[in-house]
Amino acid sequence: MNEQEIVDADGGLFRIDRLVIDGDRVTIVDFKTGSDIGSEQRHSDQVKNYMKIVSAVYSGRPVQAMLVYIDLGKVTAIS
Repeated sequence: MNEQEIVDADGGLFRIDRLVIDGDRVTIVDFKTGSDIGSEQRHSDQVKNYMKIVSAVYSGRPVQAMLVYIDLGKVTAIS
C-alpha cells in the first residue's frame, strides 16, 4: 500500500510511504530525498515509531523496515 495512513493509540495520524503486507511479515519502506544524511537519527526514530504502531495492528507478524535515501543511493535497515 502506498501512503498508508495509520493511527497510534493516542489518535495521532501518520502516513507510511509504503507498507507491504506479506503472508508471514510486514515491511515498512520510508523514502527520503535530498542529501541531509545528518537527519538519519531523526528519520530512524520516525520509522521505529511506525514499526511500533504497525506491530500492534499486525500482531503475530514480524515487522521490518528500511529507509531509502533516493538521492544518496543508500538503503538502511531499521531494527
